[in-house]
Amino acid sequence: MNVVLLDGMVVVPGGSWEVRDFVELTPAERALVMQGVRGAQEEHCFGALQACYMRVARLDANGSPLVGANNGYVTDALVEMTMDPEIEAGVKLIKKNACGTLCQVFQDCDQLSGLKFDMELCKLDGWLISFLVGGSRILDLAGTGLGDLIGFEFPGTDAACPNGVSVEIWQKAWDANTQATPPFAGGTTRVWFHWVFPKTTWMVGQHKFFNDFSPIMVTGHAFENPRITSNGPFDDWPADVASYGGITNLGGWFFDSATPTVACGPTTVPGAAS
Repeated sequence: MNVVLLDGMVVVPGGSWEVRDFVELTPAERALVMQGVRGAQEEHCFGALQACYMRVARLDANGSPLVGANNGYVTDALVEMTMDPEIEAGVKLIKKNACGTLCQVFQDCDQLSGLKFDMELCKLDGWLISFLVGGSRILDLAGTGLGDLIGFEFPGTDAACPNGVSVEIWQKAWDANTQATPPFAGGTTRVWFHWVFPKTTWMVGQHKFFNDFSPIMVTGHAFENPRITSNGPFDDWPADVASYGGITNLGGWFFDSATPTVACGPTTVPGAAS
């Protein structure tokens, strides 16, 4: 059965074209229609493996990306990040009658109120840490290392709340035993789950001084950000994502075939983002 489903109307080609309302079809006819619609779509059921890249961009007070030099960072130092939803439980109302039996019951839905993060890094990187938690960078003021970062100081106890950063993470889209190369990407190009959290704020976490590599810990929260650019802070999100309007809620992901270039040091957030 070849069909076209358009605005709730079903166009069935045959000896003559027949247009019918989807809701008027029998269950068997609806099943055939949906089978025909699904047959024209690609299914992308992949696992999400590892986390190979993380990119951050500084935000201004309104949540817009700060463009220009030294406002972005790309790293492969992410060891682990956990994301926990913060749920506001829906109100439950119960009214009993005078005989003690239930008379009225109402259960409102739970609501997602936020996301909480715990992140571990494997490098004590002053630039990245300062982007995340604030504080001050100590720079070399003379010699061949002029301008290089040589130290970091925590934010003061009276520091104002930070503007925050956008955070992007790349996970491999995994198909059985290899990285996925779906038809929409040409059939040979590897694709990634590109996660976006358009506004996050972070705080210094626990630090251990002991006979091993110290885990660098920070904790954070996610926020909605309608001011994030639809094509991303670095002007490189896929066109379909930009047409959709970008990721402006607490977070989300999309398939991507491009990955950022890792560097030890800050990078530029392009002014072309819109």
